[in-house]
Amino acid sequence: MQKDPVQIGEIVYCLKGRDSGRYFAVVKVEDGFCYLADGKHRKICSPKKKKEKHLQPTGCRIEGYAEREKAFGISNPFLSKALRPYTQN
Repeated sequence: MQKDPVQIGEIVYCLKGRDSGRYFAVVKVEDGFCYLADGKHRKICSPKKKKEKHLQPTGCRIEGYAEREKAFGISNPFLSKALRPYTQN
């Protein structure tokens, strides 16, 4: 069984590496790699490049991500606020 590909604006959980155990938003997908940002530790201007197999999709997407990206651009505070329910313990 094959996983669905990760899409831009989707919230993912990092399984491997230094960032394991943290949630990120996918800001770009290219050639089997996802570029991740959380708006706090990993900013949009320098997203983390990670292989898709090292991520676990949550099945949730940031509401209005595509529309906001086209109209205003995505800001770090916007991502941080969108990921807040996943990062609070």
